[in-house]
Amino acid sequence: MINSTATTATPLPVSLVEPESDNYLTSELDIASFLVASGYQVISSRPLGYLVEFAFNPSACVAVEEYFAGSSLPVQEVFSAHRRLRTIIKQIKIHNGVTTRVYQPRTF
Repeated sequence: MINSTATTATPLPVSLVEPESDNYLTSELDIASFLVASGYQVISSRPLGYLVEFAFNPSACVAVEEYFAGSSLPVQEVFSAHRRLRTIIKQIKIHNGVTTRVYQPRTF
């Protein structure tokens, strides 16, 4: 008799606190941009499939709660952080051979 019980995989959260280092981890670019614009430093970044995961200080959890509560920052700072993080993502993907297209930043 074949067991017909199907197991469903639970999706991994995209933002979590890593238990062994207590760093706040996220692969969400909008959250990472908000944190960088809020003054948090990216501790590390690593490829996570097609995404890139950013690590922040554990105290960033407070800022993430503020983000989801609707806190706002100057849009220019958030967009600047967004562009810098996209550059990091592209560099990681080029380094790991995921893409060969080289990103050329625009000058304004």
